[in-house]
Amino acid sequence: MVLATVAVHNRKYMEHYPLDAQMIKEHVTPTPVNLWKYGVQVYGAPRLINNEDSFRYSMLIPISARISKSGIRYKTLYYMNYNDSGLLKKMQSLKNRSDKFDCRIDPRNVENVYYLSDSKLLTAPLNMNKKGMSDYAGISLEDYEKLYQEKKDADRAGKENNLKLEIGLQDRHEAIVKKAVKQKTVPSDPKNLSANRKAEKQRESLNHMVVPQNTSDENKSSQTNILDANVPASQSALDSINDVQDALAAFEEDEWGDLI
Repeated sequence: MVLATVAVHNRKYMEHYPLDAQMIKEHVTPTPVNLWKYGVQVYGAPRLINNEDSFRYSMLIPISARISKSGIRYKTLYYMNYNDSGLLKKMQSLKNRSDKFDCRIDPRNVENVYYLSDSKLLTAPLNMNKKGMSDYAGISLEDYEKLYQEKKDADRAGKENNLKLEIGLQDRHEAIVKKAVKQKTVPSDPKNLSANRKAEKQRESLNHMVVPQNTSDENKSSQTNILDANVPASQSALDSINDVQDALAAFEEDEWGDLI
């Protein structure tokens, strides 16, 4: 079954294969078997694999990774090879910086990244000491990219939501301040101001009035009631100026009249 499948595949016409001008002139049919024959004719027999590690490395997918004191990082994945002293020295020398790092990955499994050191193929597995790295063990590169994109979309939506909340809070604060300023600057009624001034003068005259002392309890009570009549001016100007004037007249007739 395997041989039959391979034989059929090698003879399938590849519609989208990019034939160059020379291949079209020579009527090269874009099937695997014909392309193989054409390649051998033009470029010679396939070269022998002299370095197996380099060959395996060339079959992997390059990724945009960086190295820092935290190890090798690809997007949100962290890798570490504690057995590579050269890698550890490189990490320590970077301190707070990060540099590009040439490495590749097997698209079938993101659990390891691969890099060359002195023409030897080395492996750096996921750093399981980092929180969450074990969740990615065994998944494909395609599945990881989907998860990574979902996280980016969620972060973008979260930032937009936070911005809306901040703008709403700022608008609320501004509305409160404007309302307070408006209430503070409301002009007072001129009629009330005039009445309050008159009531205040009457109250001051009562407070500074010299009242003769009388040992009679009834008279003391009368004096106290009159002197303590310091009703706030805001209560309709001491419940009208006429009431205060009547009180003064009564005081003069009752108290001073008995003493004359």
